[in-house]
Amino acid sequence: MERSVQPHSYNPSLRSPQLKHLRLVCSYNVSAEGLSAAVKKFPLLEELHLYYIAITKETIETIGSSCRGLKSFKLNNQICRHPYIEYDEEAIAIAQNMPELHHLQLLGNKMTNEGLEAILNGCPQLESLAN
Repeated sequence: MERSVQPHSYNPSLRSPQLKHLRLVCSYNVSAEGLSAAVKKFPLLEELHLYYIAITKETIETIGSSCRGLKSFKLNNQICRHPYIEYDEEAIAIAQNMPELHHLQLLGNKMTNEGLEAILNGCPQLESLAN
């Protein structure tokens, strides 16, 4: 079951513990805490694609610990970050909490070589990586 949720929309399938694919686009009203609470209800989630949503490393940790079978994670937070500040928090959180990833896309992320190395070491199943 794949669902694409737009801002301000109500979708009853979001209560489904059988949900495997979730894509949130421009969901500015979804907080990091709200997303953390939601993913705990989707233990079978295999694909999570987040576009233009600001999340924290703690949210990534929650996603990883709640959705152990996550195979695809896309995070596009280009408009949510300062373009000149390098940081590895998200990359390290992904490496430590999403070992089953096959596909990873990070847009708007300014990770360093340390973050890249953490992902490559922490996600041995990785088939594709886009940054």
